[in-house]
Amino acid sequence: MVIDSAGQLTPRIRRRIGDPVADADFLWSRSPLSRVDDIRVPVLVAHGANDPRVPLSEAEQLVAALRHKGISHEFLCFPDEGHGFVKPVNQLRFYAVAEQFLARHLGGRHELSAF
Repeated sequence: MVIDSAGQLTPRIRRRIGDPVADADFLWSRSPLSRVDDIRVPVLVAHGANDPRVPLSEAEQLVAALRHKGISHEFLCFPDEGHGFVKPVNQLRFYAVAEQFLARHLGGRHELSAF
């Protein structure tokens, strides 16, 4: 459990990742959003909508920042996944999209996909 019944980070999570208030500068320095101006290559963002560790809104913030900066990106959201993709159909979809993304941006070929 990451969030307790009062909507706060659990003590265990605070020890592992830091306190959102006391460690705000440190946490910001680790956020991809703090480095978006340094991104020079296309980005594939894949996220599970039910992720208990990283809210969907954080992935959406990154995508909005990439869009605002004109950085080529692709956003994949799995509404029925959490932190990691465990359903085989979603894993296959992710791999197919990643293969196409890499072929498009690095060159090479990819299989045609039903996804």
